[in-house]
Amino acid sequence: MNVRLHFFRDRKSNINIKRIYEFFDEDIFKYSQQDKYIAFKYVHPELNIKATFAFVKHNVIKEIYTLSTAYTNLNFFVEFPLIQSDYFLNDILSVVEQMVKRFGLFYYFDMKKDIELFVRKDIFESILDYRDRMVSIDELTRAREKLITPSKQLFEICEYQRQVPGLAKYFKGQVDVPEYKFYRHLPSDGFASTVVWDQGKPTVFPKHVDYLEIIFPESTLPTFVPAALAFDKIHRFLALLPDFVDTTRILKPGTQTKKAQKFLEGLKDHAVSDLEFESIVLANVLDERNQGVE
Repeated sequence: MNVRLHFFRDRKSNINIKRIYEFFDEDIFKYSQQDKYIAFKYVHPELNIKATFAFVKHNVIKEIYTLSTAYTNLNFFVEFPLIQSDYFLNDILSVVEQMVKRFGLFYYFDMKKDIELFVRKDIFESILDYRDRMVSIDELTRAREKLITPSKQLFEICEYQRQVPGLAKYFKGQVDVPEYKFYRHLPSDGFASTVVWDQGKPTVFPKHVDYLEIIFPESTLPTFVPAALAFDKIHRFLALLPDFVDTTRILKPGTQTKKAQKFLEGLKDHAVSDLEFESIVLANVLDERNQGVE
């Protein structure tokens, strides 16, 4: 189930479509062409957020003859999933906002009565309202296999994931900067996040980690261990990472890493079977506060 925002220009404007094409001349957009359309697919490099900007040959708006004649249809729209997190939706709308402001465009969404000025906050709320009308929370979590987690937590997870490449570059390979991994915890049917920790290496530990996938010295495969148990043993060796998501911590290179290893004996006794976890993608996790109504 997707959303489309259709773009228009003021009739007095003489925007050249080729100028709009130039907006998509960046690595985050992938060009493709078919007989009936030209598409620029947006893909966020770290979070895999997706949207498609498409130029078509003919009008595709059913209500076109009921809309204001003060605007010209550009036969151009953006399409993206209706069901996604606040963070993902905001990221897409941020890209759209940059484009419409650069070229002075207007938009139409079929939940609206007419063509309007692009106001990001209003569109965000309209799309969430549309989703809540179309899909119930029961359908989201069962039929569509989505998982729910608190909005602030999901935002901070996305922020960390987005900044992993920059952090890795900053530490110049001296500290592991693991990406989150995401799972459905089968016994609870809930959301779980992990990071992999190669026990002998200094590592960044982000906030909101439910389990550590620890690679012990004598093993090549990770062992799932509740993060709270591991952090309780090594917390004295962890330092806060300044100017970053609150409580993101780091096990620094050198003596701290060596000392921490001595306190990890017995963690294997608390290992959780990997059969309790089913891998999922971040796109299948939604904000708890944006629940639909039945």
